[in-house]
Amino acid sequence: MRRSHWLAVAAVLLVVLSAAVLVGTRGEEAESSVLSRGAGGWMAARGYLEGRGISISLLDRPVGDDEAGRTLVVAFPWQRFEAPASLDKIERYVASGGTLVYAYSRSPHTPPEDELIERLRLATRRVRSTPPLHPLRWRAFVSEEWRLAADPGLGKNAQPVVTAAPHSVPLAPYSARVLYRGPDDVDAIFVFPFRRGRVFVLPADMLSNCRVSSPGNADLLESLARFTGPDLLVDEYHHGLSASVPAAAGHSRTVLDLLVMHMGFLYVLAVVALARRFGPAWREAPAIAGSTTALLQGLGSMHDRFKHHDEAVARLISRAREIDPQLSLPDALVPRTKTAGPRDLLRIANEIGQFPQKRSSRR
Repeated sequence: MRRSHWLAVAAVLLVVLSAAVLVGTRGEEAESSVLSRGAGGWMAARGYLEGRGISISLLDRPVGDDEAGRTLVVAFPWQRFEAPASLDKIERYVASGGTLVYAYSRSPHTPPEDELIERLRLATRRVRSTPPLHPLRWRAFVSEEWRLAADPGLGKNAQPVVTAAPHSVPLAPYSARVLYRGPDDVDAIFVFPFRRGRVFVLPADMLSNCRVSSPGNADLLESLARFTGPDLLVDEYHHGLSASVPAAAGHSRTVLDLLVMHMGFLYVLAVVALARRFGPAWREAPAIAGSTTALLQGLGSMHDRFKHHDEAVARLISRAREIDPQLSLPDALVPRTKTAGPRDLLRIANEIGQFPQKRSSRR
């Protein structure tokens, strides 16, 4: 198979795989979402809580004023943020006596999360440095884990909780009860009162599908089920869940997918077109060397334009003898140079150019 065919096949496979990823992962990889089956999703934790008899409602709209009596779960990072009004409603919900479970993200905080931390009157502490540029050290940096040690008040049987090392953590206020601590005595999981309500703070990664099966994580999930009560309201609105999607919005993602596929198809055509050779291979023409005859005829034509024929003929004969020392000209040709006119110049140049040819033919 030709190289161009291999390039075309590779491009087609790339486009097909990209389309499969776009179609196959739609709506399933929202991190910290109870609808996500991905490694960072919370579907396993949701299934466990529902198996314990806890009612879980999915919030598909901004928090309203009729959510009293249920524990609100807000997990970051958000995939959608519309206006600070959402944070206003969350703050009012807790201040009026509600219970909030705030799960902070492991990545650098986005503006919505920073604003929620500020509204909860919390400070933050950065616990990790800038990621290294070296590929091996960067991989180790990204995959670093923390083992959170339980507070002695939780008993001797409390096992450590495993979570990904976060970029920064909220600091527990003075009135908080710290449940688990990370390296350097970092407040990782704690509970504190906020006006008439209370807030449970924990890392979102510890309840993800890839972490919740650890013994300490499962124990903490069981403790969280007893803490929150039998009725949970999980904020999925900011993870992309909507009660009603307009017709234009429903087709926007499909249109984007089609656009990406068309661009990929055009890319394949461009690769096939550029990989093929247009016409035969280019070959440089060999350089053609000049001859004495061509030089003399060229000089004769130039001097004919300048109208100094007698001097040109004399110079023509001398140059011919310099170029070819073995050139022997007849004596009758020399006197004709003094009376040469416009018609004689080119004729004498042609005669001089024919002497080497005659000499070679005699040999």
